[in-house]
Amino acid sequence: MEPGTEHDLAELTIDRSRGSRRRKKGRSKGVLGIALWIVLLAGSLWLFQRPLWSFVDRIRLPAVQVGRVLTRSPGSAAAASGAAANGHVVARLFYDDHAAGLARAEADVLQAEAGAARARADTVSARDAVAQREAQARAAQQALVEAQVEEKLARTEIERIAKLVADGVENERSLERTILFGNGDDVLLPPAGNVQVQDCNVGDGDFAGSNGNVSVDPLFRAPARGDYRLGFGTVCVDAAPGVSGTDVRGAARGNDGDLDLVLAADMGAYELRTLSAPDTVGIGKKLNFELHGEPGSFLTLYLARTTQLPVPDATPFGLRWLPQNQLELIGMHKVLSPHALVHTVYVPNAPGLIGMQFSFQVLARSTAAPAGAAWGDAHTVEFTP
Repeated sequence: MEPGTEHDLAELTIDRSRGSRRRKKGRSKGVLGIALWIVLLAGSLWLFQRPLWSFVDRIRLPAVQVGRVLTRSPGSAAAASGAAANGHVVARLFYDDHAAGLARAEADVLQAEAGAARARADTVSARDAVAQREAQARAAQQALVEAQVEEKLARTEIERIAKLVADGVENERSLERTILFGNGDDVLLPPAGNVQVQDCNVGDGDFAGSNGNVSVDPLFRAPARGDYRLGFGTVCVDAAPGVSGTDVRGAARGNDGDLDLVLAADMGAYELRTLSAPDTVGIGKKLNFELHGEPGSFLTLYLARTTQLPVPDATPFGLRWLPQNQLELIGMHKVLSPHALVHTVYVPNAPGLIGMQFSFQVLARSTAAPAGAAWGDAHTVEFTP
């Protein structure tokens, strides 16, 4: 063999030896890589399964199902497949249970909010009702105080007149257009002389049937509370013709209190008006009207956004004080008793109303009126701040 050939063979042998070593190293690296992948895969499986076992513990599945998951040997393929299947079931059960819990919690919150809303509504309604009752109570108390004051004044005047009559004072021996009722012996006669009683209603009957005197129930509104205003239908209404001036409240005498289209004053301290209202009312407040009419009939309340006419219009139903082209119907009522019914108007809280004047008048059905109905009293109200 030639020297060069040996050298080549030696190099070839060295190269083969080197290749063999490289192949061995490559196989070693492949084995290590596979082992590393196996370790990583096992670790991943362990990390993936850890929360799953926690879920199993949390939801506390029945012992049989949990046992199926826990007793399977992870070493067999069948066991691994069964464990995975059971794991999916457990995870699904946990998810459904969690979603149901959230839904229940949300429903509870909504029910609580609805209950709170109902409670707030009930509270507001109750507060409004209480405020309304308190306002009514204050109005009733004020009316009672005014009636008691007027009663005291009236009784004082009666006592003064009775004393003067008893003392024989000549110019105080007459009673005219007066109501004395419900006092037992209503008029104490002086020891000497006579008392001149004219156009009066004396309850004890001493003067009934003479000089226009009567003895009938005057239909006082609430005498037990000191309210001696007359009721509709009493003979005391329009029973003092020719009298002018004002009553004890300042209301004008000479109205058509019985709706027969004849103007005349009433007996007693109070003039019956078919419509009564305050002269002024503040914006944003309630405006109350007291209306009188024949029991069983209907009456209608009209409004005109202006003052009353300087001269009323004559109609088949009497005198109308509101302009015909500005009449607005604001209420209709059936009369149920001889005493006043109340119609309430809520005045808007509008500053533009301040200083304006609106007029009101009532038109009532009446069997005493020739045409079957009569215009009653008119009244003007001014709006204030």
